[in-house]
Amino acid sequence: DDLYPGHVASLVPPFDAVYSGNPLVQRLFREAGWEVREIELIKGEEYSGTEIRRRMREGGDWERLVPPPVARYIKEIRGVERVRRLGKE
Repeated sequence: DDLYPGHVASLVPPFDAVYSGNPLVQRLFREAGWEVREIELIKGEEYSGTEIRRRMREGGDWERLVPPPVARYIKEIRGVERVRRLGKE
């Protein structure tokens, strides 16, 4: 876990602060010396990757939970089919 902040920093442009509503992410970045600004997650259970993937597997309405360009990209790469296939393994 302690390698995560450095890994993230190596993948993105330089940044001065980390914004997160995730307690683990907040702790890891604080311990690594970054300024962390806590944000409140709005409907965190509904707007979560886990919930979106569940809806994809079960044929639910997942598209309203992501921005339109994200929904288009997921369809373009056949993401729903991939999630369903992985869910069976």
